[in-house]
Amino acid sequence: MLSALALLLSPASAFVAGPARLSTVQRPALPASTSPVMVMGGAGRAFGRIARIVKPVMKIPGKPTGGSVFGCGNDGGDGGDATPAKEPAGDDSNDNPLVSIWKAYNEKLETDPLIMKMLTSFTGFLLGDIIAQTCIEKKPFDFLRMARLSSFGFFVHGSTSHWFYGKLDGKIPGTSATAVASKVFVDQVLWNPIFGVMFFSYVAALEGKGPQYVVDKVRRSCSPR
Repeated sequence: MLSALALLLSPASAFVAGPARLSTVQRPALPASTSPVMVMGGAGRAFGRIARIVKPVMKIPGKPTGGSVFGCGNDGGDGGDATPAKEPAGDDSNDNPLVSIWKAYNEKLETDPLIMKMLTSFTGFLLGDIIAQTCIEKKPFDFLRMARLSSFGFFVHGSTSHWFYGKLDGKIPGTSATAVASKVFVDQVLWNPIFGVMFFSYVAALEGKGPQYVVDKVRRSCSPR
């Protein structure tokens, strides 16, 4: 009864003081329950500042693409992807002049076979005589001889070979063993003596020598050794 009477006689502030004091004690701990969004937002901004500071340091000096080693994107116009852009696909032969020349030569052989074979023979005889005079014979260079041989290649060998081998391929077509053997036989037995007579006759005419010179040269070149 005394306890009940004491409770009834107690002022109302006694009941409020407890919660108020509790509230006062707990209120300073409220910042610990700050929203996680704010926490992450602050960390994100800090990470962004660090990235902006470190990113220029990570760039490779003198790198053509201007990108970072981690492939960061464009940074104010001076950056780029670290992976170089692929070059457009094209014909590799455009980069090799020898391949381009060989391709053009074969195309001209198809369109103008006679003149191209004449030029080919001219080049072959010209280079052959230059090499023979400078590397084998070791004597004063004879430019007239070079002119005679190279002109023979252009006017005689190139044109007659174009006609003869064209006829030979027409008469003996194919690339079988029999066809090839037959062509080689005709070339050595028939065309080789004719070619020798034409060559020595052309040289003798330009050097002012008579027919006997041609006969002697043909005999020596065709006789067995």
